[in-house]
Amino acid sequence: ALVSLPIILGFDGMLSRIDALILILAFLLYIRNLWKKEASIGKLEKDVPLRRLIKDMLLFLISVPIIIISAKYFVASAVSVAYYLNIPAFLVGLTLVSIGTTLPELSVETRSVLRGHKDIGFGDILGSVVVNITLVLGLAALISPIKINLALYSTSAMFMITSVFIAILFIDKKVITWKEGLGLLLIYITFLMSQGILSIA
Repeated sequence: ALVSLPIILGFDGMLSRIDALILILAFLLYIRNLWKKEASIGKLEKDVPLRRLIKDMLLFLISVPIIIISAKYFVASAVSVAYYLNIPAFLVGLTLVSIGTTLPELSVETRSVLRGHKDIGFGDILGSVVVNITLVLGLAALISPIKINLALYSTSAMFMITSVFIAILFIDKKVITWKEGLGLLLIYITFLMSQGILSIA
């Protein structure tokens, strides 16, 4: 349901500030449900040492400005690449920017799988999808409403829905083979090719 929300809101060609508030509210409800579920199975940490809390807060406060400054130069570099190569900025965002922002997640997935914590890796993927399409997209649209190219948007929406359906199948199956992993890579390559053709046309 959360995945389909930005798709539904964006079919009028715009993500307005009202749409942004809906997305942010959806994220808060998602976190609330996770909190309830975690508390109900007794795995929520209730007694966190003060020293650990202070350490985590300091790391968070230090990390936020670093991320903001890095994002500024990252976006500026992506725009420059698009300009000098004379290709649509959307295509650069779809490839270089998206891959760059996904590298930390790839590191988490790899370490989780190698250490036998496959649930953490899969949970990180699903959580990242939810956060990006609700909180991140909502905050961006709240700051500045986003105009949408419906031709590109509808194709992306189709691939997103397909990917989520495949992810649900994998959750039920509880295993992903190397052949299925190769299939997922082929789906991504097909997605890139279709978006590239549409953005250049």
